[in-house]
Amino acid sequence: MSFKRKNQKMATALAVVMTLSCVAPLAHAEKTYQRIAGRNRVETSIQASKLLNSKTAVIASGYSFADALSAYNIAASKNAKLFLVDSNTDITGELRANAVNKVYVVGGENTVSSKVVNMAKRVTPNVERVAGTNRYKTNDKTLDIAGYTKVGVADGRNYPDALAASGLLKAKGLGLKLVDGSKNYASKQKVDYTFGSYGSVRMNNGKRLGGKNRYDTNLAINRELGNVKTTTIASGTNFADALSAINVVNANNPSTVTLLGNSANNAQKNYLNGINKVYVIGGAVSDYTVKDALGIGGRTNTNTNVNNNTNTNTTNNTNTNNNTTNPSRPVNPSANNGMYYAEYYTQDGTKVGKIGPVKYRNDVINGVPSGYYKVTTIDDMDSFKLTKDQSKPIYNRYIVKKLPTAMNQEQFDRDLFEQLKNGGLDPNKEYNLNAGVKINPGIKAIAEGIGFEMELLEGNPSKIRWDARLHGKDQKFNTAFIDDLINKSGAKEAATDTEKAMLVGKYIKYTFVYNSDTDNFSDDYDRSPNSLAEHKTAVCEGYVFAFNQALLRLNIPASYYNDTKHMESLVLLNGNYDRFNPTGYEQKSHEIAKEKWKTHKEMDNYILLRSKVNESDYYVSPGKRVKEINAIKYLYK
Repeated sequence: MSFKRKNQKMATALAVVMTLSCVAPLAHAEKTYQRIAGRNRVETSIQASKLLNSKTAVIASGYSFADALSAYNIAASKNAKLFLVDSNTDITGELRANAVNKVYVVGGENTVSSKVVNMAKRVTPNVERVAGTNRYKTNDKTLDIAGYTKVGVADGRNYPDALAASGLLKAKGLGLKLVDGSKNYASKQKVDYTFGSYGSVRMNNGKRLGGKNRYDTNLAINRELGNVKTTTIASGTNFADALSAINVVNANNPSTVTLLGNSANNAQKNYLNGINKVYVIGGAVSDYTVKDALGIGGRTNTNTNVNNNTNTNTTNNTNTNNNTTNPSRPVNPSANNGMYYAEYYTQDGTKVGKIGPVKYRNDVINGVPSGYYKVTTIDDMDSFKLTKDQSKPIYNRYIVKKLPTAMNQEQFDRDLFEQLKNGGLDPNKEYNLNAGVKINPGIKAIAEGIGFEMELLEGNPSKIRWDARLHGKDQKFNTAFIDDLINKSGAKEAATDTEKAMLVGKYIKYTFVYNSDTDNFSDDYDRSPNSLAEHKTAVCEGYVFAFNQALLRLNIPASYYNDTKHMESLVLLNGNYDRFNPTGYEQKSHEIAKEKWKTHKEMDNYILLRSKVNESDYYVSPGKRVKEINAIKYLYK
């Protein structure tokens, strides 16, 4: 952000005063509640950086988390200011105002443009871009620069666990190592912690801190740090705000980051009850949610902080007039009491209506028309204009969309089930869920059995994170391939579900050769939901996924179970749960087995396994899967 030179010193001083003065007393006098927010994610990071005195800066993308997560390592180790940018952001004013003499740019040109880098070089020639061929290589380079010898590990395919850990990592002097959680990994640093459940990071190293969702994982991480008196509340669904919280963590060590959605649960409220000082980053978490989480009430003027006595001119935002008051207060109390209005538009640009007048800007920002929801948060509003005549209203224009039809638990289960049968979920589909509706464990069991994992991203409306379990490429399974093998197996003509399962299992087992080529062994080649479809070979996971996909298309309940060495299918047949082993043979045994299948009925014993198992031998046990599938077997009727 570039300021006029004559105003730089005064603007910087004023910004610090404003940021620190927006304080609301909590239930006890020693507690404070302070919101730090700008008009967008770029300005929010700038406001947060003002808490920190440093001549080192880290620049990262505010719109792509892949490389930006790794900015933590340099920002924390160098106690540097972290600035988030878009492709055109001019950050030179902030760099000059803070006499920054070293700048690290995290990410390649597709993430942080050369234009931003060149502007930074106007202030100091000491600008270093840190980038690798992918997010994990970039992360390795940031760890090398930071010099960490010990790390905490988080899944690099998503951001909540990594960002939730920043307070703990800072306090413990640890780096953040990002990994593809679906795969085994190597680390030259000692791993002290693994963040997230086995569904996020399957490999065990150090102490695991995880829960059933991002908020439970966040609490486990915060409790590990023990008795601290400061936390920063950030949105659990907006990575940029949580990333900007690194500035607050750097300035308040030890402290934690607390992720919240649209509401706080009892465990989160209990944790926050022991905190004396609370920062809130950005505008995505509403005042109502914060107050409810902290157990306080009443109006709090803790809204957007911007440098209003300067002419702030950024290439990605509109101008804010000089000499105005903080826009969280009335512009001119002597004029009309109501001056703030919100205009709402649908995605195609159709105006929905106008709300107001009201006295405080956040009253209209939070006042979305009935039946609609905001597409963007406060920091993503596409315009924010103040007229020269201060008795005129401020207009906040942002896009709204109509809510999808509300769903109860059974409707949600059926919707997900039908999508699964047809290849997999649409990760862009939105759901308006009634209170208490969650993803049924049985639905998750089906998804895992066909090679995918899912997580409900909280909000209204909600979306679902949908990924291949053992690698990140596949979004759907190949229904055409699965239907073809069903037809070729003869299963469609079979009279009973048992016969159908046997025919599909035998066809897969004796048609596709097991991959014993360790030089060509990869999660994509062997363990993806489409290994057999794409490569005609796999290891046990690939066979099980294809087998279960076929049974799902045939309307037969199935999932999987496994020990540390092998995965098999678990199928509900005539009220009983049977184990199936559809995994094929290596080339040297394949032809022999195929001939025996044609002539010997006893080969069925190699498909259908009815021997008893010791539940304690299994990582995912048959008994656990039976309970999960029982909860949703009505969907198959």
